[in-house]
Order: sequence, then C-alpha cells, then structure tokens
Amino acid sequence: MFGSTRRFADLVTARWRNSVVAVLAVLLVGLLASACGTYVIESEDPVSTANYEVWTMDQTNNILYVISPQLEVVDTVDLSEAGLERTHWIDFTSDHKYAWIASTVSGNTAVIRAEDRKVIATFDTGPASHAADIYPDDSGVLVSVIKAGELVEIVSDHAAETFSIGRRLIIAEDPLVKSRADEFPSANPISSAFTRDGRYAYVTLGPALANGGLVILDLETFTLVKAFSPEEVRVNLMGVLSPDGTKMFVTGGSRDEKSLYYVFDTATHEIIAKDATRGAEAHGMALTPDGSEIWITNRWTGNVGIISTEHNDFIERIPFVGEAPDLLVFSPDGVFAFILLRGGGETDAGAMGGSGELPAVVVVSVETREVVDILIQGELTDEGELPPLDYHGIAIRQL
Repeated sequence: MFGSTRRFADLVTARWRNSVVAVLAVLLVGLLASACGTYVIESEDPVSTANYEVWTMDQTNNILYVISPQLEVVDTVDLSEAGLERTHWIDFTSDHKYAWIASTVSGNTAVIRAEDRKVIATFDTGPASHAADIYPDDSGVLVSVIKAGELVEIVSDHAAETFSIGRRLIIAEDPLVKSRADEFPSANPISSAFTRDGRYAYVTLGPALANGGLVILDLETFTLVKAFSPEEVRVNLMGVLSPDGTKMFVTGGSRDEKSLYYVFDTATHEIIAKDATRGAEAHGMALTPDGSEIWITNRWTGNVGIISTEHNDFIERIPFVGEAPDLLVFSPDGVFAFILLRGGGETDAGAMGGSGELPAVVVVSVETREVVDILIQGELTDEGELPPLDYHGIAIRQL
C-alpha cells in the first residue's frame, strides 16, 4: 500500500519513485530521532477487520471481480457466459445471499447466487436496463430501463429461487407526468432509492441533466405521487436514505455547472435542504457505515464532497481521488471507501477529459481521507493507449 498526501496521478505514473522517496524519508526520520535520543513509532496503513467481499464489474469485458478485505482479488466471473453485456449495476439482497445485475447493452437483468457465483435467472427487461434496485424487504426488484422510459418490477422469492416479471410503468404515461409533458423532455428512469417502509421509491431521471428530475413512485399503487422537473430538481443519478429513514438525499450533475444535492422529507416528499457538492458531474453517492456522512463523487472534477446526515450540510472536500471517480461503497467497519475510476476513456455521458488516468479501483482511508491503494488497474498498451476496461457497478457482500 502507499500513503497518499500525494496526488493520485503520482501513484499511477511514478510508484517506484514514491517508494524510493518513502524509504529515504523513513531513514531520515530514523537518523534524526537517533541524534535527538528519541524513539519514533511509524504510522501504520489502515487495516479492515470486517468479514466481507467487494464485488465490482468491468462492464466492457463483463467480468465480475471479487476483492477481499486484504485488498486482493480472490475470484473472477465471466458474466458474458450468462448472456450479460455491459454489466452496469449491482445490488445485494439484505442477507447478502443474492445479487441483482442490470446490463445496458443486452437489455436484461439477472440474479446471481452469491455462494457459488452462479447466475440462476435472467429477464429481458428492456433496452438500456440501467439499474436494478432491491426492495427493502427483498420481495422485488425495480429495474430502471432508460430507452423504454420504463420501470419494470421483478417479483422475487429468493428462498425458493422463483422470480417473475411483475408490474410495469412507462413514466411519461403516468397522469402526473403526462399532464406536464412539456416540463419533462424524456422521463427516462436512472435509479431508485426506497423509503424505509418500502412504500415509496425516489426515482431519478436522465441520463443527461437536461433530461433529469425526480419522480416518487407509490409501490402499493405503482403510480406517481410527486414529480419534479429538471428545472425544479437538478439531479440525474441516485439517492441515499438517512440512517433514521426521515430524509432522502439525492444528487446528480453535469460538467457545465456546479452539482447539487437535495434533501427530502420522506413523510411529505418536500425539499428541506439543498447545497452544492463542491464539484462538477456528481455521480456516486454512499452512506458511511456509522451513518454520519454521505460521500458524493464528482466525476468531472475528480473530487469527493462529504455531507453531514444530521445537519444536511456540506462538511468537507477531498480534493482529488483520481480521474473520473464514479460509484463507491464502504467496508462494513468504515475503514475503507472503494471508489471506481472510469479513467480518461469513454463513459455513458461521453468522453472524459483530463490526463487520461488508467481505469482502476482506488481505496481511500475514511479516517485520513487519503488514497491508500490502487486495485485491478489496467496497463497502457504498447501504443500508449488506455486499456479496454471500464469499471462500473460495485457492492459490498457481508459474510
């Protein structure tokens, strides 16, 4: 592992040099300590002691990687063998025995049994099936199908391993949106986050911010109860529920303006706060295990904004974690944040600019806010081009 008050780019392009510098620094400190007659206790790299796996996917090659708490790849699965292409989103059931994967190019959604990594069922949910979000009680999955502008429910009995397509809703045809059609350019769903009781889903729209906004779905009636146009709520990616279930934090953004997050009262579905994420193109969003913070990755600016869940306000900014940080998760003990880097290549929103960092998974110490390691990073081709890798979709499986 590498400590990292240095920029991430230095870690990528000059790891050998940093190692030499680190060794020389330790020797110098030792000499000074000896001369002064003092003893120096060297700081240790953080260690995660929880029992879990990190599952993440390279959606270009449809490879699932399983990473241990020791930050080692312990297994890989070729998901293309199950007919999945561009594996984009992954979510675990509450008991962590099953994972659901949405694939945008193959237009299907699959369930994989975690114990043996086997795909046990696949459903044709529609073109650009972008996200598969599991109901709080695991009784169903809500799939966001971008190109169809549709929400598709998969009714699930995981104990019996029986699944079937349930209800469907084309968002533009719901009366609440249809009556305001001129305010919703596309009404295409991106992802869903649920209230604690599982009654409501906060569904972001997109994928571009101009086509964004938010709708709130009543899962009892499968109809919309609230709709916010992209002019009213400028989001286009995802939401996270507060630890006490009383608030929903939602975000999104573009490269052309500062990104915002909004806080909703889940009892009234009204906005109670909003602020800037301190970056552009806000994308990933995750709650720390202790429930005190929400981290938001700003893909275009390469930084992370940190929000207080108690006070709803911005509290800290991690200046740079790498090129194009995307989705993220935390180790269950709150030691590590695992952040996907899309790198300098193509993303769903277009080509990323910047220096063209290599796609990777970076590990950040939650305590120090510093990058401590780089995982499953590709290598440049002989022609100096980026490797055909694109990490997207990441989830924690607790063991």
